[in-house]
Amino acid sequence: MQRVNCRDCRHYYITFDVNAPYGCRVYGFKTKTLPSIAVYQSSGMHCTLFSAKVKDQKEGGSGSSGGGGFYA
Repeated sequence: MQRVNCRDCRHYYITFDVNAPYGCRVYGFKTKTLPSIAVYQSSGMHCTLFSAKVKDQKEGGSGSSGGGGFYA
C-alpha cells in the first residue's frame, strides 16, 4: 500500500493550534506532522481510514454566483 496524502482526505483539517497544526477527525487527534505519518509511526501501518475528498464540479457559464469575484 502506498503512503496516504492527508491533504486529499475528507477527514483532514487545519487546527490553527501552533503546537499541533494538523488534525484527523476520524482518528480524533491533532499532530505536528501529517496525521498519516503519525499513524504510521505509532502503528507501523498505513492509514486505512482514508476517504478521498469529493471534488466540486462547477458548471461553466457567465453570470453564475459564487465565483468569488468582486462586485462594485
